[in-house]
Amino acid sequence: MKINIDIIKNIGKDKLILLIIAGVVIVLCTVWEGSSDSADEGSSVRESVQEGSEETIDWEEYVRVQEERLKEILSQIDGAGEIYVMITLKSSEQKNVLTEKDISYEDTGEDDSAGGTRKIYTYSEDNQTVYVTDESGKTTPYVLSRIAPLVEGVAVISEGGDNAVVKEKIINVIKALFAIDINKISVTK
Repeated sequence: MKINIDIIKNIGKDKLILLIIAGVVIVLCTVWEGSSDSADEGSSVRESVQEGSEETIDWEEYVRVQEERLKEILSQIDGAGEIYVMITLKSSEQKNVLTEKDISYEDTGEDDSAGGTRKIYTYSEDNQTVYVTDESGKTTPYVLSRIAPLVEGVAVISEGGDNAVVKEKIINVIKALFAIDINKISVTK
């Protein structure tokens, strides 16, 4: 126990408090950044790309493939008949890039002539994007992952679209696959 008290005396209570605060800030930043990734859960149209890769994705082809797959699945519903499908996307692709954080923390103490003291605490954070240079000399941000655009809406034309049971089954399949609200799904004959 004496060692701990000696350490506190050598470091000083103010610096020890600052170290504790800095540790809490680092833990909170780590937890906060980790939780922001889970905020966009619910889309089955997500794709991860190899780290640092600048591979381009043809989103029109991606949508066509998703439409064909959905058409195949929906055509298996009893009574659906012939199916036509259209999918619209909400936004463009999102890229998560690597950043370096430079965090600085400073405290200053001042004494005035009347015997009063005050402490000034300064905290600053600077985020810098990490860039990579390829063989041709082109510099681009280091991409950690890519998130495919979310599905905005789905339109289905089905021979059985006027049957309430078939329509409900089609809507439930689309909700399960794309995690979109019912008002973003249109099923008709």
